[in-house]
Amino acid sequence: MRYKILITMFTALVLLNFTSVSMKDFGDIPIKQENNVTVKKSVEEPSKYREKNTEHSPTTSRGKWKEIELNAVITAYDAGFNSTGKYPSDPDYGITASGKQAKVSHTVALPQEFPFGTLVIIDDPLFQGIVFVNEDRGGAIKRIDEKTIRIDVFFATEKEALQYGKQYRKVLLKIPK
Repeated sequence: MRYKILITMFTALVLLNFTSVSMKDFGDIPIKQENNVTVKKSVEEPSKYREKNTEHSPTTSRGKWKEIELNAVITAYDAGFNSTGKYPSDPDYGITASGKQAKVSHTVALPQEFPFGTLVIIDDPLFQGIVFVNEDRGGAIKRIDEKTIRIDVFFATEKEALQYGKQYRKVLLKIPK
């Protein structure tokens, strides 16, 4: 339940920056609590999406999402040669597999089974309040088993990436259908 509330709040904040959407995309919205009973309201689905900023908009299909909670081995990477094999002089330096510029507190790499645009919330105090977007891939970024995946989080520098190291966390994925 905690994750559902978090994903609803954070996804709403992220998507409101990108598209005009109704809250129907996030399920029933708690309106008020009376005598330990939460009254919920569903809102009509929008007829279409109006893109405000297509460069950062998650890919959607009629605003429907599938949520999955998984365990994750989370590692970190930066745009440098040791992480990507690219030098600053390379034309694709800092460019993700989706063709977008990698951004701190935004870009993650997920296994290929998850489409670009998948939203990711990581249960880590360092990333509190951040909704990441899957915009990249990586050779070691794969599913480990049925309940565990690897995720790579983009950091600004190699030093920051190395300091983060390897973490074991729960993640909530919101996958466009």
